[in-house]
Amino acid sequence: MADLLNEIATRVASETGFVLGTDLFVNGFPAEQVDTAIALLDGAGTPANKKQLASIGQYDVQVISRARVAPTAKSRALLVQAALHEATGIDLGDWFLHYAEARQTPYLIGVDSAGRTEFIQHFLLRATEA
Repeated sequence: MADLLNEIATRVASETGFVLGTDLFVNGFPAEQVDTAIALLDGAGTPANKKQLASIGQYDVQVISRARVAPTAKSRALLVQAALHEATGIDLGDWFLHYAEARQTPYLIGVDSAGRTEFIQHFLLRATEA
């Protein structure tokens, strides 16, 4: 899953202008000093009621957007949504993305310990290794 997350992050960076390692991260946020950032995380699997397609893996990805002000955090989350939601047939390199679906629009989960607003969103990805 980590390799797929890295390739999805590269796709998000190319579609949004976010920079990997600067304001876009895989598997969590870096040190506390980065106030405005996006993190892509393994969403811990797919609900049991989702059928596994024959040869296509299903992956759940969480996207967390944080910023000092709520409108910035939400607008950045919406950029990720625009980059991924309903994306189809994309060669990512070592993976092929058959379909990506946002499970909901970004929603507020609160404020972190440093006072930054956080929005979260979940995506279902259907992908195979190339």
